[in-house]
Amino acid sequence: MSRLIVLMAFVLLPVISSAETDETAQVGALSFGAGVEFSTGKYGGETSTDIFYLPLAFKYSTSGYALSLTVPYISVTSNGDVVPGTGGVNRGRGRSTTPAASGTQTITQSGPGDVLASVGYNIYSEDALTLNILGNVKFGTANADKGLGTGKNDYAAQLDTFYAGAATAYFASVGYKVVGVPESYALNNVAYGSIGVTAPMRDQFRAGLRLDAAQRANENTEEKRSVTIDITQRLSGGGSVSISLLKGLSTSSPDLMGGVYLSVLM
Repeated sequence: MSRLIVLMAFVLLPVISSAETDETAQVGALSFGAGVEFSTGKYGGETSTDIFYLPLAFKYSTSGYALSLTVPYISVTSNGDVVPGTGGVNRGRGRSTTPAASGTQTITQSGPGDVLASVGYNIYSEDALTLNILGNVKFGTANADKGLGTGKNDYAAQLDTFYAGAATAYFASVGYKVVGVPESYALNNVAYGSIGVTAPMRDQFRAGLRLDAAQRANENTEEKRSVTIDITQRLSGGGSVSISLLKGLSTSSPDLMGGVYLSVLM
């Protein structure tokens, strides 16, 4: 059942490397991760929104369950029409307290982001197949008036599958998120999912490919769609370092996003 730790690295802590294997996973292991992400996109508008995202993550894993907490710092340069993690939703029209209302003018706002907490439990692990259930909470700790978040909590339930072949591993997830909706927003609860594969390259390197999709946040936006590639190197002692590149396939996703992540066992 140690593959629970493998899959949790894919979906429970998306900002941390997804290439932990049975050799590096440890029962009762505490790990720490840090990363830096940069994304840019117009989200169907005329002005680009640039987002720097700096997460610090902690995870405790056993053979049967895993817990995680991610505390990020975020910086957003936008005209006010984009909410991080949600997309273009015309944030703040008629209520913004920042100088940048909807239009072409942009302003940079920074501060603590939304804290993320997750718990996962292994419900099946036999031969090469693993099934896990997860509960995820996004606490609305980011400043909504600055456009760093909605200021409301989101709750999600998720089912994950992981199949470990001789060398190549396949994974998929499906979930449903109940969205906290602040005043003057029009946001929907959304179903979402992903499918992907990871395979060895050479020595301690692995490469991954993942497709993500989610329902539209509201009637004025498209469904989220994106494709991500990553390369990860395992480190001695059980940690890893990885780089990733995301390409958005709809106006609800960033045009491009790149990241570098480090994960170490404590």
